[in-house]
Amino acid sequence: MIRMEIALFLVLAFVAYVYFSAGRKVTLLHRVFSVLLIAMMIHLLFDAATIYTVNHLDTVPLFLNDLLHRFFIGTMVLIVYLFYQYIAILVE
Repeated sequence: MIRMEIALFLVLAFVAYVYFSAGRKVTLLHRVFSVLLIAMMIHLLFDAATIYTVNHLDTVPLFLNDLLHRFFIGTMVLIVYLFYQYIAILVE
């Protein structure tokens, strides 16, 4: 299961590398997209961590499992909000 998150993280890391290495004029749209890229990478890390904790409930403390799931849901809410901001700026 975690293989998919690793593959997606590597794809996002490559996109982020290409995006951040390109020279461009910094606008609000670019700032929102930059934060969105970084937030998505963090979200994938929490996704992988929650998959690990769910599959190893006998060795992982319940508090850690609960905490990682809360951060996972929190980053999901942040990503939905950033997508909204990105689309709102595009429509502007």
